[in-house]
Amino acid sequence: METSSESPFPLYVDLDGTLLRADSLWESLIAKVRNKPFTLFSTLLAPLSGKIALKKFAYEENLVHPRDLPAHPDFLKFLIEEKYHGRKLYLVTGAPDRFAKEAAEHFGLFEDAWGSTDQINNTGEQKLIGILEHCAGTPFDYAGNERRDLPLWEKSQTPIVVGASPKFLKSLKTQFPKIVSFDEPRRFSSVLLRAMRIHQWAKNVLLVLPLLCAHRFGDFAAWTALETAFFSWCAMASSIYILNDLLDLPSDRAHRTKKFRPLASGELSIPRSLLIAAGLFCFSLIFASDIGGPFVGLLIFYFFLTLFYSRWLKKIPVVDVVVLAGLYVLRLYAGGVVASVHISDWLKLFSMFFFLSLAFMKRCVELESVIDESSGKSILSTRGYIPQDKPVLTTFGISSGFLSVLIFGLYLQSQDVQALYNHPDRLWPICPLLALWLSRVWLSVARGTMHDDPLVSVLRTKDFYLVAACIGLVWVSAL
Repeated sequence: METSSESPFPLYVDLDGTLLRADSLWESLIAKVRNKPFTLFSTLLAPLSGKIALKKFAYEENLVHPRDLPAHPDFLKFLIEEKYHGRKLYLVTGAPDRFAKEAAEHFGLFEDAWGSTDQINNTGEQKLIGILEHCAGTPFDYAGNERRDLPLWEKSQTPIVVGASPKFLKSLKTQFPKIVSFDEPRRFSSVLLRAMRIHQWAKNVLLVLPLLCAHRFGDFAAWTALETAFFSWCAMASSIYILNDLLDLPSDRAHRTKKFRPLASGELSIPRSLLIAAGLFCFSLIFASDIGGPFVGLLIFYFFLTLFYSRWLKKIPVVDVVVLAGLYVLRLYAGGVVASVHISDWLKLFSMFFFLSLAFMKRCVELESVIDESSGKSILSTRGYIPQDKPVLTTFGISSGFLSVLIFGLYLQSQDVQALYNHPDRLWPICPLLALWLSRVWLSVARGTMHDDPLVSVLRTKDFYLVAACIGLVWVSAL
């Protein structure tokens, strides 16, 4: 990364994608849909009216402020140093003039700032004309990030590029030997995998549980169908995670760890994330179509229920937790549909209370870690929760967990167990093992040592794998 510049000339700085690791136009469009979902159709049609009309439509409600968007840290540090040494800095952007001045006021580094108006789209050649008029023909430097900045770099004494892809940066260095570059991005593959949250795919192993409980180990046709169903559900889940991150951008950026997610941090752009989410959605349905209509129906229901939860249901205390638990149970139903296995009432009851405990655990952990640094208030207050709710939620969660253990114990005395297992009495150790594991994880919640995402914390601990291995051995011995 090259970060040195000894140029005495004034520096004109682009805003979106350069000073900011985000595009304020896309941020404003997403904020409009987030605040008023019924504007989705008009938002999709807005680009047909032209760039100037699109910007007027996007920015008219002032839903996004520059202080809410992530900046390029290395480039910002460079600008601060240049300002300290007396260099004249100017902010020139394609965003509306009002937004440009808000950004200049927020950063406090620029002599002046201007952007697009109702008559002028201040990008590319038009931006160059404005800069040439402003500097009255004297030499200048320009900092940008994309191909439409090429005319400005050609006139610039020392071209500065921020956040360009390795391939684009290589071509720029060939064309401009004196170029100064900042913040070359991480490999796209690693950013993509983080955005898709591959570790969350572990939840979808629940699809195979009905077939295991039915002891149909040699049904290869069912296993093949479940393999397809697993990847189909994972693709749909990743699509939803990306869309949820778009809806949760403001709260994620105020969160102490979620602010590092690819979308919140600006590593992944909004247009690219939308394309990825759409691609994963289509990929999921194509795979699901090979299984059958009922599974496709469950998958689509899962998609819309999750989005409905993200937009509305998560704001209703306790209801949100019940829905989260229900999404786990829905995976069991889907697995049963794929494998043509009837889900017993025992499994329904056990899984509902067990996953309800995990859902309450997630809320308890979040109440510890979602304090807005600017206001000092809990972000979950917008969902109906306050920090004082944690003892009650903890009680609900522990009670639900141990109810699931009780249900499992009652199940061991049922006729179903006698019919399925040769040695049903050997299953009893599963009860204390489950109770032990639940006690350990809830103890870590009480001590504040649980990761923000309980699933991540569980998958990183030896306790989980040790208890899972013991339960597996007990279960096999009872067959």
